[in-house]
Amino acid sequence: MGLYEMDKSINSTNSLSMNESQDEKRPLWKKEKQRGAKLTALVDGSLRCWHLTVQLVAERKALLLVLLSTIFYAFRNLGAKVITKEVDPVQIAVVERATMMLCCIPVIIIKRYSMKLSAPIFGILSATGIVNCLSMILVILSFKLINVGDANAIVASKPVFVGFLGWIFLTEVPTLLDLAAGISCILGIIFLSKPTIIFDENALYHDDNVYGLLAVVGGTTFAAMAAVLKRVLGLKQVQPQVAIFYFSLVSALTSSVLCTAFQKWSWPDSMKMRVFLIGSGILGYLANVCLMIALWTEKTFHVAIVGSSTVIFVFILQYLFLHVAPDLFSVVGSVFVLMSTIAIAFRRTKAEEETSE
Repeated sequence: MGLYEMDKSINSTNSLSMNESQDEKRPLWKKEKQRGAKLTALVDGSLRCWHLTVQLVAERKALLLVLLSTIFYAFRNLGAKVITKEVDPVQIAVVERATMMLCCIPVIIIKRYSMKLSAPIFGILSATGIVNCLSMILVILSFKLINVGDANAIVASKPVFVGFLGWIFLTEVPTLLDLAAGISCILGIIFLSKPTIIFDENALYHDDNVYGLLAVVGGTTFAAMAAVLKRVLGLKQVQPQVAIFYFSLVSALTSSVLCTAFQKWSWPDSMKMRVFLIGSGILGYLANVCLMIALWTEKTFHVAIVGSSTVIFVFILQYLFLHVAPDLFSVVGSVFVLMSTIAIAFRRTKAEEETSE
């Protein structure tokens, strides 16, 4: 055998051994690559959303309040996910609404806001409080059953539910954009629910997905009902602190009755859970105040764009603190939901501009 043939055989042997070693390492490498791709896609999406948000906030200072509201909501939702391990969702609703009500009292006293309301406005606030209570309980229950990022993405589709309920109860005529947004929202919910009827059997799917999906859709529907109730009368004449105080009071009373009826009273043993429980109420209060003040002076379309960033924030916090990375279905479903929300907000803003003209 010549030197050339020997070198060739040695090179072929080395290449075979290298290929075998690469094949052995490939599965781990693929897993790491998939994780890195998911994280990269999540970071890229958050950076694009953040860039658009910064541009809008620079032009309109009121949107800074919306951005703060989304951050408060993201941390509050993550905290609620952690709390559900030891505390029932009904009692979480009691403590959170009671905390929000107590946070309003010092501001109302210092600013000397009038607590007198007409009967129609008080009735709307009371109905809003009851509906919000049911919405909150169902949404927190969904946090317990499914990933908080997936549940939060469905909650973000509330404007689509508002448009649907407005069409039923307020006889508002839907446009082609409304129908397209509704289809996009339904597709998003399908991707987020990951049903085995549509996707393969290897998808992460079990009974909790069904109950969690039903809970979050029901909670979003009740939240949309609350928004429709506000639109019936219009609450811009009510100070945000006063409005939050009354509907928090009614929500706390309603959830207390439910908690007593179902015997769900309990108190977490660890100080960490107690801090999370009270902190979720404070964060919910701050988020509501910031959002209500911003809606006084800012267009719905811009508020929806900045507010949609809460979906990105929750996914990032879920990955950082709970070590749960969103899968492809969650990312695609969230995109469909956000598209539907922005489309509805754009249509509503355009309709308001035409009415003002």
